[in-house]
Amino acid sequence: MVSGKRAAGKGYVTQALIEELGGTTNISAHQLGLADMCKAGYAQSTPGVDEEKLLTDRAYKEEHRIEMTKWYHSEVAQNKWLFQDMAVKKMLQISGQSASKNIVFIVSDTRLRDDITYFKEASIGLLAENTRLIDFVITLRVHADDAIRRARGWQPDNVKDADKTEIDLDNYRQWNVMISNNTNEDSGRGTKLQLRNRLLPIIADPTKLPVVFLSAVPEHNCILQHVRFYENFAVDNGRTPIFFCDALGVFADVDATSLMIDMMTAAIKPYVTHVVGVSSRGYPYAAMLALKSNRKMEFARSSGKTPGPMQAAEVKHKNYGGGVLEVSSLSLGPGDVAVIVDDVLATGGSLEFAAQAVEATGAKVDSLLAFALLRECGGKLPGGGKRQLEEKYGRSVHVIMEYGPSFDSCNPILCQGLYAKLHQQKSYDKLAAKYSEDIDRMAEV
Repeated sequence: MVSGKRAAGKGYVTQALIEELGGTTNISAHQLGLADMCKAGYAQSTPGVDEEKLLTDRAYKEEHRIEMTKWYHSEVAQNKWLFQDMAVKKMLQISGQSASKNIVFIVSDTRLRDDITYFKEASIGLLAENTRLIDFVITLRVHADDAIRRARGWQPDNVKDADKTEIDLDNYRQWNVMISNNTNEDSGRGTKLQLRNRLLPIIADPTKLPVVFLSAVPEHNCILQHVRFYENFAVDNGRTPIFFCDALGVFADVDATSLMIDMMTAAIKPYVTHVVGVSSRGYPYAAMLALKSNRKMEFARSSGKTPGPMQAAEVKHKNYGGGVLEVSSLSLGPGDVAVIVDDVLATGGSLEFAAQAVEATGAKVDSLLAFALLRECGGKLPGGGKRQLEEKYGRSVHVIMEYGPSFDSCNPILCQGLYAKLHQQKSYDKLAAKYSEDIDRMAEV
């Protein structure tokens, strides 16, 4: 399902995708244009409108856009799923003719949330009667800067640009793939490369499909929109795929990263001297936390990665894999107090045995901190890894987000306690700053 603003290049990306898929012998690609169906219907019901020109001439289309949009809304008011059902009829027709190949249907102009709901849920209209027609849906957003869009012929228009068909997906945050179509000068090589690198692997292997789940609490989605979930991911090329949370995408957004690190910092006690990142996904969290809170950072590395004197502990229970974690004895020792940081807490094995390696240096471990907690360890560990760490090992454990226990019941949500503590701390900081200013003014007097 291809979406984008006017002149972002939805049509070009669709054609480029069809060309890329054309080189694949077992795939048959077909474009389904919801807007083309609308244009055809409008032309056939409006005397004097040239259907062919409406489909191929951008300037001619823009002349008719306002009236055509009014016609569209009047038709949809009578039959909400009119154009989506027309697309399904075409799908059924094509499926009957291409039974020997895998078929990729490309909806080339997705404009409404209702469009996405119709095809993803497959419980509405004609598609509800043909649920086996679609195996999975990929949503693709095409972006181009306004300057590029103007160069392609887009002219801002307060009426056109404010219509629901133009803005309904502006704040949609659950795109599976996003592509920048921001150049007119390289013959589309950059756009095609993105298609090859981002979209084609998912079409070839649906287990690579990243899914974003949002919270019912809107302010949480600043972070959650960047967390990608995979239903079956074979970590380290293991034989048993697992339900996997990839939270590192948050770091691609400055505002989301700032909020996340603020929340994690709120869980660190004032007397902590070191932040220890667990190999290797815990490293970026630990580095930013150490910098933010003006503390030292240390690494819990995988086996064989630590030169010089070190302490090690074998990870005996993990959601996947295993191994040994090592901590340098040259930078941690008696008198130091550490918090251990990782990206996801499932069984808690990595965090616990990193803590044991740290304690072997003579340092103390104050708490364990993870960005995300997999509830019930995906059904593998009753009570979950957090409870085991607290009850079996006596650890103090903090998490920022909870999700799971399964892909079908992911339901991610941020920890309300840390959220409240963060706001309390920010309020205190503002109050302290105000008093400081007042004291400075009194000193001057």
